[in-house]
Amino acid sequence: MKYAAPNDEQLHHVALASLTDLGPRRLDRLLANTADGSAMSAWALLTSGNVDNTLIRVDPKLVAEWIRHARALDLDQLRAHVVKSGVEVVDQSSDSWPEQLRNDPEPPRLLFGRGPLGPVTPSVAIVGTRRCTQYGRRVARQLAGDLGARGIGVV
Repeated sequence: MKYAAPNDEQLHHVALASLTDLGPRRLDRLLANTADGSAMSAWALLTSGNVDNTLIRVDPKLVAEWIRHARALDLDQLRAHVVKSGVEVVDQSSDSWPEQLRNDPEPPRLLFGRGPLGPVTPSVAIVGTRRCTQYGRRVARQLAGDLGARGIGVV
């Protein structure tokens, strides 16, 4: 199945998701410190280096790492990688955003998926770490593949 490339806002959310230790609370604070609350503005803030770590309550060393990462990341290459991976990027504005997440008080910013995101499809979530081991990556890939082959959605 082939999916459209992520739009600019989705792409910037993907880029933000690649930052070390940027969880939901820190992301909320970072977005709150932009003019329009968009991921694109947050990314521009990072690449400019004008991030006030006291406002987002993050260690200055971590903010410096985010800035370095943002300046080094090629967004066109990231978009190409997402497309080549055959992954759909879904956000709350997407038609394919799952209905059961519409009223969630703290929904994820993005979902990444392959195949239909049907509301009646049984599903499981595989939760891990950004710095997983080769073994963890292999087991997660095997579990996801086996479950997906049986018609179970994997989040």
